[in-house]
Amino acid sequence: MKSEILVGLLTLCIGVVIGIYLPFGSGTVVQPGPEVAATHPPHPMTEVDKAKPVPEVTVTADPDAKGGYNIYLNTKNFKFTPEKVGTAAVANEGHAHVFVNNVKVGRLYGNWAYVADKAFQPGDNQLEVTLNANDHSEWSLDGKHIGDIITLQK
Repeated sequence: MKSEILVGLLTLCIGVVIGIYLPFGSGTVVQPGPEVAATHPPHPMTEVDKAKPVPEVTVTADPDAKGGYNIYLNTKNFKFTPEKVGTAAVANEGHAHVFVNNVKVGRLYGNWAYVADKAFQPGDNQLEVTLNANDHSEWSLDGKHIGDIITLQK
């Protein structure tokens, strides 16, 4: 049993290092795997400080020549802080979570990412991005998470 747990943790660590967080331009390669098969929403919400500019995000996607999509996050009033992941929430900073059809496929620490073709099913697919605080909670405004959803075709 201990060896199965150790192998599972080792597989998770290797998957995180190799499969999810490799650089792609200034962003991330996002590939689905068993270690990120949580359905949305997996994290609590944290209300933004309305005294500060409210973070915004718009996602766009272009088909990649080899399959999948290159996605771009146009953010306003938000700073990516990968060096602070797992620390306390700080207004207007953190990272993004990427979902395809309500299944979390990874985190994003910059504006660009590649989402692998295997994340998508034939037909219409919903790609959702949420802005998350350093502690992984979802930034929200008036109880609604701050993010964007687009429909992509496979």
